[in-house]
Amino acid sequence: MKLVNPTGDIALRVGDEAAVRMIAAAGFDGYDYSCNNGDKFFEAPLGGMLARAKRVKRAADACGLPCLQSHAPYFWMAAPGDDETYPSERTPEHYAAVAVNCLYFMAELECDRMVVHPGAYYTPEENRDRLYGKILPTAEKLGITVLTENCYYYRDKTYTEFVPTACGTIADFIAHIDLINNKYFKGCLDVGHASMQNSEGAAKMIRAIGAGRIAAVHIQDTDLIGDNHTFPFCGKQDWDDIMAALGEIGYTGHFTFEADSFFRRYPTELLPACLTLLEKTGRYLIAKLSCKLPNKNK
Repeated sequence: MKLVNPTGDIALRVGDEAAVRMIAAAGFDGYDYSCNNGDKFFEAPLGGMLARAKRVKRAADACGLPCLQSHAPYFWMAAPGDDETYPSERTPEHYAAVAVNCLYFMAELECDRMVVHPGAYYTPEENRDRLYGKILPTAEKLGITVLTENCYYYRDKTYTEFVPTACGTIADFIAHIDLINNKYFKGCLDVGHASMQNSEGAAKMIRAIGAGRIAAVHIQDTDLIGDNHTFPFCGKQDWDDIMAALGEIGYTGHFTFEADSFFRRYPTELLPACLTLLEKTGRYLIAKLSCKLPNKNK
């Protein structure tokens, strides 16, 4: 099992190349390239994007760090029927075009999987027809697996109560994956999103969805209310139960953190120390998971 950390907030401070060098120095097995840092870049001409990808690849190759996972830009899309009241970038079709550009970027990085958030308010059929169905032909051509993710939104504009949306419940997550039924389309289960207010709980979701559908995880802690994206053991998640659930379904994919909010409280000079702590935490959790995996030699 490979331990992975995203470029994410680190790259916002020090740039892509320095971020991958920092992740490598901390001992991680690979990096997750975050396209979330300025999604307008991925609407530019493809040539400029690929030149940037080549620079990142050279820096990562120099320190022996592969790109093992990636994340397309994310933004909340308009609800069905409301497309006319939003600018074009709020439609699934626009997001699909951006995601296709990202796929070519990831091919340059030799990354074989990319998370693409579903349209939060869309049904499995609508996400298939307006988003994922437009991305998958390119993904298949490039050999990159597209990963949908369990998501949430606010109940209303008071921004005080979170509710699950597309893929945010066990039933809807399964419905999305099973409807599309493509070997290049799987799920990335964000354990923090699964444990927020009004959600069903990460361990329960893992056990119900199973390894056949879950090809990736986002590891982060939460206060069981909001989307905190902090280090494990800084929130209220039951990590023993989460690791037990991953072991029970035989999960052997990458162990990918998405805990960038923890970094934000520290100055840039302390980012290497933060990464070292996160790497040690990841190894500790992977060891717990390994103890739970079925012994195939029995």
